[in-house]
Amino acid sequence: MEAISFALSIPPVLAGLLRVIEYVNGMQKKFEAAPTTMASIIAQCSAMNIVLGRLQHLEGSRAVPCEQERTQLLRDIGPIISGCKETLTYLENLLLSLYEAEEDNSEVPSSYVGKKGRVMFLWYDGQIKDLLSQLSSYHSTILLLLTTAQW
Repeated sequence: MEAISFALSIPPVLAGLLRVIEYVNGMQKKFEAAPTTMASIIAQCSAMNIVLGRLQHLEGSRAVPCEQERTQLLRDIGPIISGCKETLTYLENLLLSLYEAEEDNSEVPSSYVGKKGRVMFLWYDGQIKDLLSQLSSYHSTILLLLTTAQW
């Protein structure tokens, strides 16, 4: 992964993180009884947003002066960014389907999640937690790479 393609790969991931946060915030505002998993999603996505923002502004030539090490760092980061983007896309699609299912289910406007929404939240809760775990792993790996690069 070259420096230019690396720099261009981060903004879409940041935009995806912000969309997920927006969906979850919307769900929490609309439904008083939204599951606590939603707060975990916001926390993990916010942490990823911060770390990716720092990574985006990392000045490679100063952080890793050796050309070979800089190339290796970019090579190592590529699959992490790609995996993060995949995980985020899956999470975003899952949340969107939950949100739309609850919108379709609400015949009477209510501030509480309907039965269908609760069942879907329970059904997908394990998948959401697995996706959050993956994002957490990417977060830790990026932090380690940032720390190493700035060391």
